Amino acid sequence: MDELAPAAREEQNDTRPRRRARWPYWVCLLFFLYVLGMGPAEKFANAYPAVRPAFQIVYFPMVMLYHACPPIRPALNWYLRFWR
Repeated sequence: MDELAPAAREEQNDTRPRRRARWPYWVCLLFFLYVLGMGPAEKFANAYPAVRPAFQIVYFPMVMLYHACPPIRPALNWYLRFWR
């Protein structure tokens, strides 16, 4: 009877989802939400100028990427114009 207990524990461990395997999913999801949130955030910042400094702080990495990587500029310009 004692020999079956470890086997049952192993089965239970196999059916339980692995939490460590989920973190790349969440990192990617948060990254895409951050990037895609720039359009609505800019629209909101344009409507309410008091929010503009917070927008500039939060999206400073995207602005730096815009200036450092010219191939990204047309896509980002199109996306931001889409939200205007």
